[in-house]
Amino acid sequence: MSSIPHLYVKTLEKILKDVINDSFSISNFNSYLEMMESLQASVAACVRKAIIFYFEKLDLDYCMSIERKSKYYYSGTYQRTLVTVFGEIQFQRKYYYPKNGCSDDGFYYVDELLELPKYDCYDMIIKSMLLEEKASNTYSEAARIVSQKISEYSGQTITISRQLVYQIFSNADLDMDYITDDTQHTNETLYVLLDEKYIHTKDYYPNNTLSDQMVKHAILYTGKELEYKGRYRLKNKVVFSSIKSTLSFVEDIQRYVDLHYQNIKNVLVAGDGASWILSFYRDFNLSYNASKFFVLDVFHTGQAICRISRDENERIMLRDLLNNNDKKGFIAICNNLMEKYPERIKTITTNAEYIIKHWAYIQNSKNPLFIGCPMESHISHDLAKVFSRDPKAYSIKTIPKHIQLRDLKLNGFSIKEIYLYSKNHIHIEDYSLGTGERIIPVNFQPLVNKNNHHAIEIAYGIDELKFI
Repeated sequence: MSSIPHLYVKTLEKILKDVINDSFSISNFNSYLEMMESLQASVAACVRKAIIFYFEKLDLDYCMSIERKSKYYYSGTYQRTLVTVFGEIQFQRKYYYPKNGCSDDGFYYVDELLELPKYDCYDMIIKSMLLEEKASNTYSEAARIVSQKISEYSGQTITISRQLVYQIFSNADLDMDYITDDTQHTNETLYVLLDEKYIHTKDYYPNNTLSDQMVKHAILYTGKELEYKGRYRLKNKVVFSSIKSTLSFVEDIQRYVDLHYQNIKNVLVAGDGASWILSFYRDFNLSYNASKFFVLDVFHTGQAICRISRDENERIMLRDLLNNNDKKGFIAICNNLMEKYPERIKTITTNAEYIIKHWAYIQNSKNPLFIGCPMESHISHDLAKVFSRDPKAYSIKTIPKHIQLRDLKLNGFSIKEIYLYSKNHIHIEDYSLGTGERIIPVNFQPLVNKNNHHAIEIAYGIDELKFI
């Protein structure tokens, strides 16, 4: 049974029409801007008034129903404040308790019918908006953005605290089982970019030094296409972030690839050559045979050469030797540079060894399948942009949830929808109050008198709630 009968949907429609007809007004205006601002404020005010009438009618009709009279008493009318996307509203509803029980077993019918949590003045839509903004912003920024949106639309001044955003984030259950992704790719080549980002936390190691949490980051894509002059877009991009072990990270991505990719013949893995990245490359194997090769990120290759020498002519010479696959010549030049610049021998040795160690992976960049490795820019945009702005703002315990939220955003999922329709909140047509006794019977008719005024007027016998 639906928790809100279809008849009440029609009732809300009628209430809204009556409110607009009876109380819609706009102030004088002298320009287009003044006209639109006046319309916006008036529309929001009318919707708030209609919602209040509707909530109070739901409660009043239930109060007057045979169902309620036979099983429940009520003990007074109480006001509730609720902030919605249309602004703040205040409405009255009664407290009901069973005739064969005590008042502590009571309930507010409207609150249960509309799934309004106890002791909460923000509705679930605003909470979902805050969580969605949190995926790309800090708690304070998310609160400011949503507050501004609601204030501008409603004409009221709404101020949401960062603490509320934190509470919503902490309590949110991001139900991954709710997310379905049936995408199938048939490309022959799969590209995997790898890098990591260290997030400064407020936690301490046993030696009383601040701890950093390494977040592994992977980007899967199937090619690139020109978006506009000088800028390319990765095709079919999917991102993964994790603080798990490298092996667990590999297994998670392998499962995803096996489910969503078909006929892959080549797997190209690219990164900066860190030990965990090379371990990932060695362990990453599809359920069917596909050739794979690793390419060292050209950014780090160029960076190492620039550190070996500060002279542009020497750098050109080193690049030429590298491009011509002349390892012996490269080593000889580096040895000469160490003799020439003894004060820089440690820097030259470290960077020369880095290039020689990954020499074969650098040569793989000549493979025609290699189309670049823009991982540094993605690390900056995907993780650093969000997690580097507020030092010591994160806890090791909450980082998995932060990066999960960020990944959902980057992969194009609607966080608002996930929050509303997973375990946090349920589709209203699928929701029941559990007891059956508190549900409006299917044949229960909304009370409307011959003058089309609503049941609120009839029951109270006064004109206070007539439309203005």
